[in-house]
Amino acid sequence: MKKYKILANEIIEFIIEKNLKRGYKLPKVNEFQQTFGYGKSTVLQALTLLDQQGIIYKVQGSGVFVRRNPGDLKEYVALTENLGFYSNNQNVKTRVLKLEELRLPPKWAVEKGLPASPCYSVKRIRIKEDGPFVIEHSYYSQQSVPYLSREIVEGSIFSYIRQALGKDIRFSEKYMHVVKLTDEQAEFLQLEENDPALEIKEVFSLSDGQIFDVSRLVYNYKNSKFFSQSSDEILS
Repeated sequence: MKKYKILANEIIEFIIEKNLKRGYKLPKVNEFQQTFGYGKSTVLQALTLLDQQGIIYKVQGSGVFVRRNPGDLKEYVALTENLGFYSNNQNVKTRVLKLEELRLPPKWAVEKGLPASPCYSVKRIRIKEDGPFVIEHSYYSQQSVPYLSREIVEGSIFSYIRQALGKDIRFSEKYMHVVKLTDEQAEFLQLEENDPALEIKEVFSLSDGQIFDVSRLVYNYKNSKFFSQSSDEILS
């Protein structure tokens, strides 16, 4: 992981540990250098990244301020993150339903840009303290992710891609609509057939623009909360 991303994570931990709230003025660049031991350019890159993520905001001539504390959003799924399944809730468990190799991904995944070549099909349920809240069915192109095991998919696949494969996950697109649950989906989510659900189809790309993962997520309407925000560049 690049230094500025490591520092950005350290600053996030600093904000959470200090329980800093919106409007709190953060240290100056030179103070960040002294506290965290990074050079000026790394600090500036980290602050720019946090600004883009909506964690901080900059006021010209005044400094850098906290925009939101990630620790205050533990129950929410952040729709603006590029981390695959992402929630600030640290008590999420994973149950693997299926891991298999396919000669070709389904037609809808190819239409979203996944290469029409061998892939891994991974189906999982995410579970919180109050029960299952999302079914995740993902297709990973073997051109980008040549190997997956059950042990890997029981944890964070994206961490494996970053750390073990050394790949940089760059951006994603989300396509959302409301659906009615099938009998199978309802059983997994402990709901009733035809209950409403939010379905999100998500497309993930690497730093070279190559699409490596297309996922379909179906959320339990009873215990799923979502969070989204604009970046300040949109409003400038």
